Amino acid sequence: MTQKKSKPISERTLRDYKSIFMKCLEGRKLGTELLKQLEKKTVVCSNGKERSTSWLRQIIRHYVKYLYAIGKLDWDDHSRPLLVIPGRRYGHKLSQKPIRRDDVLRTLGVLKERRPDMYSLYLLILSSSICFEHVLNALKIWNPHTP
Repeated sequence: MTQKKSKPISERTLRDYKSIFMKCLEGRKLGTELLKQLEKKTVVCSNGKERSTSWLRQIIRHYVKYLYAIGKLDWDDHSRPLLVIPGRRYGHKLSQKPIRRDDVLRTLGVLKERRPDMYSLYLLILSSSICFEHVLNALKIWNPHTP
């Protein structure tokens, strides 16, 4: 994390992150219960003291990015927590916009005409409700000549 290209983290900040992680997050499972606690302004740590959740959210976000960078998480397991856990500065920006049926049909028409390979890929995604990465893996190992 100290070698990041965008904005390196100092050794001191890294030590602080580790200390807070050990006091407040070690042994906890990243699940619904922890996410609900992180939505509040403060959380009670294992030492009984309350701590602001802004640093904890930031630490979890860094940890998830680190696990993805070293190959311990796939894209879905990496991106879901980052969508749910807001960063310190940005707040909770999870907004869903409805997708109009006409837009989907128009997009599929363009893909069918210009990119039949992508059209097939998106039809598979839409009909099976699996994610892009899993469709690519399935297509990679699929062999129509295998019994």
